Amino acid sequence: MRISILSPFFAPSVGGAAKYYSILVDLIKEDFEQIELITESHPKKKYGNELIPEKNLLIRRLIPYKSGRPNTDIIKYLSFAVQELLIILLPFIISKKSKALVIHSHFIQNSYALPMMLGICKLLFKHIKLVADIRDTGLCASRIDLLKEFNEVIVCSKNAYENIKKRQNNLNITYIPVPFRLEKVESSDARNILKKLEVDQGEYIFTPNGIDEKKAFSKIYQLFKLLKVKRPKLKLVVAGRYKSKKSTYNESLRNGEMIHFKELDSKKILSLMMFSKLIVVMPNSIEGMPRTILEGISVGARIMYPFNIYELEGEEEVTKIYKNNTLEEIADNAEKIISNDIKIDNYDLSVNFPKNLRDDYLKTFRNECI
Repeated sequence: MRISILSPFFAPSVGGAAKYYSILVDLIKEDFEQIELITESHPKKKYGNELIPEKNLLIRRLIPYKSGRPNTDIIKYLSFAVQELLIILLPFIISKKSKALVIHSHFIQNSYALPMMLGICKLLFKHIKLVADIRDTGLCASRIDLLKEFNEVIVCSKNAYENIKKRQNNLNITYIPVPFRLEKVESSDARNILKKLEVDQGEYIFTPNGIDEKKAFSKIYQLFKLLKVKRPKLKLVVAGRYKSKKSTYNESLRNGEMIHFKELDSKKILSLMMFSKLIVVMPNSIEGMPRTILEGISVGARIMYPFNIYELEGEEEVTKIYKNNTLEEIADNAEKIISNDIKIDNYDLSVNFPKNLRDDYLKTFRNECI
């Protein structure tokens, strides 16, 4: 049995989708004759096919690098147009032996060509199972309605599940927690990593979600400024892409109160989490169950997170950020968390261990019910 997956990113790209599908491939590699993964190109990888026999994996880098969504840049429009053409042609590109086609929610939300492609798939393949893989809460109403065209829907968080069920309650929808591969980092190794990064341990708050307004970075920055009044030595350390067009942050970068790392491997991320004063995940319009929270829990970090992460019900109220909280209220709670060393204590990380999710994935991907 073969399976095809359409993903916006894959290694060596960084980010949630790349990490997720890397874990998923390792999890199901022995259950499929071949896993065909269609994804974007990358500066470190050429267009075309790459076969990894030990994982039964065929990577097909066919989508232009960072095609994403169109904007005012004409090059982006052109690369997006190429992506859309490829999506229309996808039924003719994927293996005819594939029994399932898994589509990441990025394309469900952003591709105008996807409804046409789904129609072509149904005409060409009577045997294929169409699986929507929803990784966040960002689907608009019309795109939630599009999920009716899929045989199965996977959601990675309880808030995404509730969001979809409110509008469409007749879907074959399965909640499968975010797969999380536990990576241990010794505190001595983490200290050495911080030295190499030239970051003083314990004197910073941390976000690994980049300088990105979709992840409410401006609020994290304002929170940092409020905390700095009482803690003048405090710095803001950020890992991830610089996606903001605001010039506000340039002075903070120049004077050293803010430190930005574009790309860091997981060991460096976990080391920064381990010795941070606080990790902050602000409420935003797309977050499901942030991998950041799972990583932070794994190294015993202090974390503030959105109120609607239903998986964390029962934790200390002071750790939750509500939409109607003022920044001053959030800063007061942050001080309480730091001063009293309040951490997430009741969450069982084993719920997210890949081996515990394998059966749910296989049940969803196999097509006996079609």
